[in-house]
Amino acid sequence: MSSRSRWVASLGFFVACLTVLASMDRVALARAGTVCTCADVYDLINRLNMAEAARQALLDELPKIEAADKRSPKPPSLADDLAPGEQTNSEGQPATNQDLIRGAIDDRMRRVQLASTSIGRTSGRCMPSVTFQTTACMNEIVMWHEEHVHVPACTAATNAAGIRASQTTVDYAKEEIAGYESEIERIKEVLRMLPASCRPSGWIGFIEYHEDRTVEKNTALPPGEIRLSGVDRTSMSLTRDAKVLYREVHAPTTLTALTALPRVKTAIHEEVVGYNSVTGKRSCTGGAATPRFDGTSTGTVEEKLVVNAEGEKDIDVSFDYDPNTGSYSLGFEIPEAAGIGTLTRTETVTGACNPADNGTKSSSSQSSTPYSGTQVNVSGTTTPESRADYIQGNEKLDLGPPVTLPDAIISHSATVRWAFHKVP
Repeated sequence: MSSRSRWVASLGFFVACLTVLASMDRVALARAGTVCTCADVYDLINRLNMAEAARQALLDELPKIEAADKRSPKPPSLADDLAPGEQTNSEGQPATNQDLIRGAIDDRMRRVQLASTSIGRTSGRCMPSVTFQTTACMNEIVMWHEEHVHVPACTAATNAAGIRASQTTVDYAKEEIAGYESEIERIKEVLRMLPASCRPSGWIGFIEYHEDRTVEKNTALPPGEIRLSGVDRTSMSLTRDAKVLYREVHAPTTLTALTALPRVKTAIHEEVVGYNSVTGKRSCTGGAATPRFDGTSTGTVEEKLVVNAEGEKDIDVSFDYDPNTGSYSLGFEIPEAAGIGTLTRTETVTGACNPADNGTKSSSSQSSTPYSGTQVNVSGTTTPESRADYIQGNEKLDLGPPVTLPDAIISHSATVRWAFHKVP
């Protein structure tokens, strides 16, 4: 048999195997009672990460809410406005307690989200719905959250008109925590239902990285023969955020098992501002040979560079964990990023000999700006958890010792937050 014939025969056998696996998948899914399939593995892990991030945001907010509850003669209601002028919602109206909590949830979710997902809601008449649809699998997951937590809670609290009574802020936060915990458990259950050809095993979850770098330099220029005074200021701020969808990969042996590798997305925002202003003696008469200083002029140059860059790729993540001691080590790569920088330059002159030279001139230009990738490694001991299938950590990195000089301040640090759930 020729090599081409052997290749065709092998391809036919491979296709036949995939057909059998697909058939087995459909049977398994029918038994499991879920519409989710192997194609939904990435979305399921992404949604689990978002639900876990929301749960953590609520757990962070709950002590503040409970403290405010104790200070108030009346338990704060979800619909109560915050302090006058404190915040406004997206419609420009005074923000409520619910707006504050939803804002904290949405912010934390965005930090780990790598794929679009559905959104669910339960109305005041206890009717659940999907207000933003993506896939049938994601619709099923968010409806589980609504039907198994919010609908029963709503039904138990309806008034004579069949409308849910107003909640206290504490009750709302606790109900949302229960909703996201229910969603997390359902996602893990659905993942366990998937066929062996694509079923994740081991740790899954998110890694969140946030980096801040700042430089502030302010130099007073000394007077000289011509210069009377001057200042030179430079400031630089850079934030780099990265979010990783993590899946522990156990030497996958099938094509479908490779479709949910760890993936990272990074976003960089950098601003560099330069300001230089000099006031000096001017000579409008007398010629170059014998200048006669008859006044002063000031020249000012301001430059501002703003860059936004993004990068995304599949990566390898190293993770070791000792359940006996709680010690761990975690390593991952932040990819290169490419962006467009916009440079704005403004020049201002006052006191020039020729009045036509006075005034302000502005210009702007754009250029591509690359950023190199970097490797991040952290290690430590996790916070003890009561569950063996959940671990999380939060580490701060000093990427360079803070520097304070007479005319400059430099700081560079980062934080790594991560949370993993384990599926068999």
